[in-house]
Amino acid sequence: MFHSIDTVGDRWTALLVGALFLGLSRYDDISNVLGIATNILADRLRLLLSAGVIEQRLYSEHPPRHEYHLTSKGLDLFPFMLALHDWGSRWMPPAEGAIVQLRHQACRAPLRSRPLCGSCGEIIDVHDVLVHPQTPTRAKRRRTSRA
Repeated sequence: MFHSIDTVGDRWTALLVGALFLGLSRYDDISNVLGIATNILADRLRLLLSAGVIEQRLYSEHPPRHEYHLTSKGLDLFPFMLALHDWGSRWMPPAEGAIVQLRHQACRAPLRSRPLCGSCGEIIDVHDVLVHPQTPTRAKRRRTSRA
């Protein structure tokens, strides 16, 4: 978990990934909606590109302009983004009301973040979790140190 924070753990990166999930893909649109400084936006885009979380797609050749889209790796952040949205909506709602409401496309019900067991499908509560720290094996340590 701790090494993941290096990629998506700061405020602007999380907001940028959220904006991409909400359908923003062009630099100027992202910059305008988030109110992010251009140097910070460019830095976070480079970070996410190098981590393989997003990809660039050329949409104009003259001048060259790119859109940014989540890769499969980036789309796997959906539960994280949903959990943040769900938590913020519950515990820190904006005074002016919800800015975005997420609903299930099939039934139109509001989405809620619920962790499920990957084996039995049961909804998991924090008190149901057993933590088993793993020590890297010697083979894993050797492979990692060579990389």
